[in-house]
Amino acid sequence: MEHRCGLRRPVAIKVRLRTQHGRIGDGEISDLSASGALLRSHLTAALHSRLVVESVSAKHNRVKTEAPLTGEVVRHVSGGFALEWTEFSPEAVRALMREAVGATEVRRAEVMGSKSH
Repeated sequence: MEHRCGLRRPVAIKVRLRTQHGRIGDGEISDLSASGALLRSHLTAALHSRLVVESVSAKHNRVKTEAPLTGEVVRHVSGGFALEWTEFSPEAVRALMREAVGATEVRRAEVMGSKSH
């Protein structure tokens, strides 16, 4: 059975990725939620490995975070992988979601996420 927390939204956010072994590559978050993201990248990462998402910027480059986001690779998909954030709904993710999908939707996702715990 598949279990996911958080309301997922399609986005197109360019990122720089770093594996726990120091490999670096570019990617794009194509699906974002308070609990994780779907990333498209040619970088490979083993299942259950730690990944750092750096140099995150949303559309129009109005939101940028220097604080890296960390997560665990929980699923491989064609052309990328799914990542579950180490911390549920970190501030950097909320800022990206506000920019990408609007503040109202972010508040709704946060409320829904808190009800699922």
